[in-house]
Amino acid sequence: MRIKQHFYENKNKDRQSLDSSVRWNDGGVVRMWLVAVFLLLIGFILYKSEVFFLHQPSAALSIMLSRQHEQNSPQASADHRAPLSVSSSKTAAPLHAPSKEELKEFPEARVVEALEIEGSNPGEKICMRILETHFKDPYIRTEETIDEASGVLLHRSEMAAEHLLVRLPADENPGTFLNRLGPDAIALERVTAKEPLYRLQLGSHSLAVMPRVFAEVANKQLSGLTEEPDFFVHAAMKPNNPLYSQQWYLWKSCFGISGWNASTIFFSGIDAVDAWDIQTSAESVVVAVIDTGIRYTHEDLAANMWHEDDPIYGTIYGWNFSVKDDDIKKSDPMDGFGHGTACAGIIGAVGNSGVGVVGVAWNVKLMALKFLNDQGVGLVSDGASAIDFACEHGAKILNCSWGYVSSEEDPVFKNVISNNDSSVLQAAVSRARDQGVIVVAAAGNEGKDNDLNPEYPANYPLDNIVSVASTTEDNQLASFSSYGATTVHLAAPGEEIFSTWARSDSDYLDAQTRQKILGASNASEVDKAPCGTSFSVPQVVGALALLKQQFPTWTYQQLIARVIGTSDKIPSLVGKMIGGKLNLARALGGG
Repeated sequence: MRIKQHFYENKNKDRQSLDSSVRWNDGGVVRMWLVAVFLLLIGFILYKSEVFFLHQPSAALSIMLSRQHEQNSPQASADHRAPLSVSSSKTAAPLHAPSKEELKEFPEARVVEALEIEGSNPGEKICMRILETHFKDPYIRTEETIDEASGVLLHRSEMAAEHLLVRLPADENPGTFLNRLGPDAIALERVTAKEPLYRLQLGSHSLAVMPRVFAEVANKQLSGLTEEPDFFVHAAMKPNNPLYSQQWYLWKSCFGISGWNASTIFFSGIDAVDAWDIQTSAESVVVAVIDTGIRYTHEDLAANMWHEDDPIYGTIYGWNFSVKDDDIKKSDPMDGFGHGTACAGIIGAVGNSGVGVVGVAWNVKLMALKFLNDQGVGLVSDGASAIDFACEHGAKILNCSWGYVSSEEDPVFKNVISNNDSSVLQAAVSRARDQGVIVVAAAGNEGKDNDLNPEYPANYPLDNIVSVASTTEDNQLASFSSYGATTVHLAAPGEEIFSTWARSDSDYLDAQTRQKILGASNASEVDKAPCGTSFSVPQVVGALALLKQQFPTWTYQQLIARVIGTSDKIPSLVGKMIGGKLNLARALGGG
């Protein structure tokens, strides 16, 4: 197997060393000089190209290789299937430099180590890199499976490079367990009090260390011990069609005539107008927006913000999991991006206030839980912590407009974790279920069949999950929207959605905002709106909040069954999901 490795000096001058030895014969100054010149030449080539060829590949260089023995081991679980992936782009990144997409998510990122190996399938290669970023955990490991002939990216994963997640047996002492591991494992940090889940801190961010520790932990063979990477998730927003300055998605389906040729126009919304004759308020319902935070001082949101008096931090509006625990900003979930603020506005912008837009629920308690940073990226473990916080502080509905995808094609993490998903995040959703909390999640913007290629958390087999797809103004499944006859529950409009934004207290989505989001370079690009299943999810969340207010004794199963059962079974969605398009009026008993 051919392995090509690139080395980049990081700010700590922590370069990976290459062991070499030269045998000297007692005689021959000429030979000594020849060897010296040869070494200088090789050093010069390495300095200029930063390329080195390893002819004897070590299993420790990749998780795929270090875990390959498990695939063929009789102890391997029969239901170990495909790995996780976190996809932010369908274009392969350069091996030696961050891609444009990565720079949007991680400004000023740089590659500090890179490795290219042959894939497990003929004609494929796997590119692994370490990015140095300004994220809370600055070193990020990326792994991409690429078709060598076409250069097409088949699969991409992103994870924290300096720690992995381990769940210890209930009777295992953390200190004792840590002492059993080698020098690569340096500390254990508790993630949640709900279960013995820890971040196992690694002594280095290098590509070789994580798979080495993975193998070491797995070899302990303790009952109940699990390990997995701490994957990144991304806000499920997709730039698309022109944005209109009206909230068509709240309207009842209506028709009109436009132009000299009398073409028919219709807006296929969720019929909130008729629903508001029945119910406008969900004032007793706490909804947690687990996202990039919320601009809680926004003119259209401030009156609907959940808040609590904390003895240390004063008034809090939620929590910030996107920073380190010792960061003073941890109690401040202010949105520096806009995605979470947009979701909050769709759910519960104050109604009948004389300013701005209106939410599905005119009055509701919006809890701001920030685990995605100001580029819309976050860690699975922080998402799990946010879910736990929400449940502990009285939230009954969680808005999760983000996710990660799973692929049957990627060999990199094959057999590392079972059931195609993060057990850490699933455990948090399961704990929410035990408390009767509903989790509404994005079906995803990959345009794929989630029955075959799951999206998480939307695809968790838990009955408190609601998976939401997107529709267009003309009642079609949006071209970007994922679907699933048995795994996606219903849809809501997801194109040209107008809502609050986060640059100021009176900020709304407009051309300037779209330019910032898209990095647009010309007027036609500016006319595109940020759309996606991200913006469909909060419509369903708002509907569930109104239902919860109207039927306070109903169980979460009854509330979910109601929004699915009263949805419009439009032809374009038949066979694509369990229900149809959200109809708020019918859900509340009208229509």
